[in-house]
Amino acid sequence: MKTVKVLCGMNTVKQEQPLLLEIEEQLQSKDMALSVEELKSKAEAEYAVYRETDSGLFFIPERCFFQNAYQAKELAALRDIRKVRIVATVDRSHYGTAYMSALYAAGILDAVFEDEADARRITDLLLCGRNRRECRDYYGIHSMKDAVSVLRIMEEDTAERYIRYISSGMDAEEMLSRYREIEKKLNFIENCCLAERLPEGVLEEIRDEAGLDRYDSVEQNSSKRGRMQVIRR
Repeated sequence: MKTVKVLCGMNTVKQEQPLLLEIEEQLQSKDMALSVEELKSKAEAEYAVYRETDSGLFFIPERCFFQNAYQAKELAALRDIRKVRIVATVDRSHYGTAYMSALYAAGILDAVFEDEADARRITDLLLCGRNRRECRDYYGIHSMKDAVSVLRIMEEDTAERYIRYISSGMDAEEMLSRYREIEKKLNFIENCCLAERLPEGVLEEIRDEAGLDRYDSVEQNSSKRGRMQVIRR
C-alpha cells in the first residue's frame, strides 16, 4: 500500500489535524495510507526525506514549524536530497513571486495555496500532479526567465565541462549516451541551462533522441534567443 508521509512540526501538528484526518479519509478510499512524522526541526525533516525512496510522496505545510516557516529554497533543498514528490501548502501572497518560481525550478509542481487547500484538492495532487504548463499558470509564472532568474545554479566552468564531455563523443550514439549520463545528475532548470548551451553540431546529432523538447525553455534554441545566464566566478 502506497503511503503519503506528512512532515509537520511537533508544535503545529494539532492545528493541522482536521485537514489531515480529511486527507486520510480521501486516501483510504484510494487504497492509500497516511503517515504523520512529528518533527522538532527542519534538519529532522531533511533526514526523513533522506531515508525515503525516490518514489516517495510528501505533504508539507509551509508553516509546519510554527514561526520558522519554510522558505522556498529550503523546500527546494529537500528535492536536492532526494527526488521525492512534494505537495506543499503555501500562502497566497507568494503568487507570481520568486517563491513560486523557486519551487517550480526545483521541480515542486504541486504546491497549493492555503485558501484552496482542502483535502480533496491535496489528495488529487498527491495522486496525479500537474504538468509544467498547468503549474506555471497556477503559480503565476509567465516565462521560464522568471524561474531561471531565481536559481542560476550552473556555474560557467561546470557547464563548459559538461559540454566538452558530451561534444567529445566519437559519434551521435556516444554523444547521446554522455548527454543522458549528465542529464540524470541535474534538476530541471540545470538541464534547461545545459540544453541551451549545447553547440548546434551536438544538437543536430542528439536532438530527436534526447527529447530536448521537454526542456521548454529551449524551444527557440536554434535561433539562439533567450540564452540562460550562468554564474561566473
